[in-house]
Amino acid sequence: MKRLAVPAAFALILGAACSGSEKEHPGGEIPTEESSHEVPADPCSILTQDFISDHFKLEGQELRIEPGRSSTTLNCKASWQKADSEERTKQLPKMLEEYMAARSRGEKPKMPMIKIENMLYLTFYGKPFESPERADAAFRTMIGNLREGITAEAEVGGEKKKATFRATYDSKVEGVGDQAAWSSMLSQLSVQQGRTIFHIAVDVSDSDDENREKAADLATQISNGI
Repeated sequence: MKRLAVPAAFALILGAACSGSEKEHPGGEIPTEESSHEVPADPCSILTQDFISDHFKLEGQELRIEPGRSSTTLNCKASWQKADSEERTKQLPKMLEEYMAARSRGEKPKMPMIKIENMLYLTFYGKPFESPERADAAFRTMIGNLREGITAEAEVGGEKKKATFRATYDSKVEGVGDQAAWSSMLSQLSVQQGRTIFHIAVDVSDSDDENREKAADLATQISNGI
């Protein structure tokens, strides 16, 4: 089962993917400057308790909202326990037993993982761009750069390390923002709306289609409010 990327490192990679000033990309000028007169959107002012509770029909469940930032992005993580988290936890010993048995047979199985939390992760890339055209060019640059691979430096355990990250976007999503693309690998919808680029990662289901549908619904509401 896939997991969402580590927030701090992934936010850094998203910023690098959007900038990509040294790579040429068809279809428009690569933006290297943003407006210095506007404050970037605060994602935690959007992923509020009421917004999430209303959308996911949460009743009496503990909801955790955690703000974060990197040098190029502002982000917000929201998480809450899955309704069947106890049942999922009970499955882990059997999964580990099957994993060890497969390894003893010389196979190379994936380490079993269970997801006991639902998670949303909203990221805004810096300040609004100077024009929709610059945001459009940056968006398409990001898609291309992530496909080719982005190498970024992040601090892990007090040490700076470089990592190369690749991701593909499976499909365009019509009717969301000016343009939007879904990545099953990231469980994330990336959206360009006017002069703004944002990413909404949704991991609330074992079904990729359901996560994609939820992300599109949330992104539409967010786009309408920008």
